[in-house]
Amino acid sequence: MSEDTMNHITGPRKTMKIALFLMGGTIDGANSDEGALRVHSEAALWLKQQTGINASIVAICNKDSREITKEDQDALIAQIESSPYDRILITHGTFTIAQTGKILKEVFAGTNKTILLVGAWVPFGEVDSDAPQQMNYAIETLTKGKAGVWIAMDGELFDPDLTEKVFAEGQYKLVQQKCNYD
Repeated sequence: MSEDTMNHITGPRKTMKIALFLMGGTIDGANSDEGALRVHSEAALWLKQQTGINASIVAICNKDSREITKEDQDALIAQIESSPYDRILITHGTFTIAQTGKILKEVFAGTNKTILLVGAWVPFGEVDSDAPQQMNYAIETLTKGKAGVWIAMDGELFDPDLTEKVFAEGQYKLVQQKCNYD
C-alpha cells in the first residue's frame, strides 16, 4: 500500500514519537537465520518511510519467536524500561507473541506506556505480504495511546492474557475475546 493510498484511507498523521524494538519473526523474515541480526530490517525501513513518525529503532534480536530466550525477553524489558517514549511498538513472531505479551503485561502492569506487539503471516517483500497492513494497523492503534500491553494484528486488538495462536480452516490465526480498546 503506497503512502498516498494509506493517507487517503486513514488521513494524514500528526507527528508521533515511538520506540520500535525488533525481535524478529516472520514480519521481518526471521524464519531461519538462527538469530543473527540483519544489516537492515524491512519493518524498520517501512516505518522510516511513513510520514509523521519519529522513531527510535533498536534491534534486540532477529529470531523465529520459538527461539527467543529469557535473555532476549530481559533485554526487551530493559529497553522498554529505559525508553523515554510512551508509545512502544515491538515486531515479534506469531508463535510466541502472546507469551511475550503476557510477560510484558505482568512487568508493566499499571504503566502509562502503550506497548504493542505486532507480527505478520507473510514477510515484508514477499508477494501477498500482510506486513504493511499489520504495521499500519499497529501505528493507527498507537495514535490512540491507551496504556497497557496489547497485540495488534489482523485489524484487531488482542489482550495477551486471553490470546493464543491456533491452526484452523487451513491457516494460523490469533484467537481471543475482542478487547474494548475505545
